[in-house]
Amino acid sequence: MGQDVTRKTIFDNYLKTVAPLVIEYENLMNAFPTGVLNEIRDVMFHLAKSESLTEVDLQKRELKKADRHMTRAMRDCYKYICIAYESFYKNYSEKCKYLLRKIKIEQEKCKAVEIEQQHIIALADIDYARELEVSLESDDIDDKIYMAYEKAKASYEVLCSKIKDFYFKNNRNTD
Repeated sequence: MGQDVTRKTIFDNYLKTVAPLVIEYENLMNAFPTGVLNEIRDVMFHLAKSESLTEVDLQKRELKKADRHMTRAMRDCYKYICIAYESFYKNYSEKCKYLLRKIKIEQEKCKAVEIEQQHIIALADIDYARELEVSLESDDIDDKIYMAYEKAKASYEVLCSKIKDFYFKNNRNTD
């Protein structure tokens, strides 16, 4: 029974986290994140190996390995999306700077400052996640690294939302 819960957890993590994040990344970058694909392949290997074994302890060990790879797949999804959002930011920041020179409304200039402040937050979050990943090599730390990348992704989502609001609103107003 405990194995089914572990398998269920692995598959739930795929369905609820990995699959939607891969779709999000594909929409942003028009590509499949290969690092995630490698982790998913490893998950499937360990799940299949677990099924082929008869000794319960060995099955549990393989399921634990599969679960670690699923955690890494989730982490990599967040990491790839942060990279995609940073690319989005760089692309639109130049366009926003051009619009700022044309905008006379002080309130809109303040929104541009908010964008830069949010970018600083996103960079701090992604830097923290990267430092955590480099300094902590233990498998027990995977969850902390995963959560740090999840937080960085959330910061980048806020950043990109602010950019879209600012750019699309002001691009219409300056034409």
